Amino acid sequence: MTKIAQLVALIRCVLSSKPREIDSLNIKKLFHDDLLAALKRSLPTTENTIGNTDNTFVKKTNIPINLKELGINWHFLHEKLADCEIGKLGIKEANIIKILREANKSALTQWIRGLNNAQYDNLLSEIESQATPQNITDLRFVRANDGLVYTLRTWQRTR
Repeated sequence: MTKIAQLVALIRCVLSSKPREIDSLNIKKLFHDDLLAALKRSLPTTENTIGNTDNTFVKKTNIPINLKELGINWHFLHEKLADCEIGKLGIKEANIIKILREANKSALTQWIRGLNNAQYDNLLSEIESQATPQNITDLRFVRANDGLVYTLRTWQRTR
């Protein structure tokens, strides 16, 4: 069993413990809280590396996306932990809007231009499902015929 697999198994075990069981065995007092704090600094990622709660996010997008290609120094939490009670770890979620907002402008433009029509349609569908007037206006995702990628606001001004 690899170190990542062992870490995944440990986190699943700690997160699945019921609070009543933990308290009744004095486990919480002895080591549970310290172990939970250590796990927050040792999160297995989808890249089989170790992240922490500052740079590891729960992936909340169905779009296949490489964060490094977009200039984002984040990791996605290992997929085998997706069904755990990860709220105890304080890990934030990253949906497609959060990811696109964080991306490097030129890397994002190149990535969006490289999507085929079906992939781009999937991207638009996912953005639409999460969009609010507040979070979409300045989001760079509109692919235009001139080869550039615009925000809704700048695209409307060019028309």
